Amino acid sequence: MDTPVEVGKYEIGEYQVCEKWLKDRQGKELSRAELQQDHAILVDIAETLRIMKVIDRVLIFNSLNVLLLYSSKVEYYVLCYLTYSIFLFHISI
Repeated sequence: MDTPVEVGKYEIGEYQVCEKWLKDRQGKELSRAELQQDHAILVDIAETLRIMKVIDRVLIFNSLNVLLLYSSKVEYYVLCYLTYSIFLFHISI
């Protein structure tokens, strides 16, 4: 199975999940169960990345829709600030 680059580079904390998993088993012959576990990890990471992209699109779409609902300048500037803050928080996660 070819692993997409973004799946192979996916990090939790300071570790790349796939690299850490393989490094811990370096020099060992992998059992069938370990190969199945590796495949399950790759599938789970790919699904996690897919869901994260959907969440990103929903957050951006909803933020833009909220901005369009308000017409007064004060409300507009407050909502711009809040939207930008949400965006910064989200990309820092």
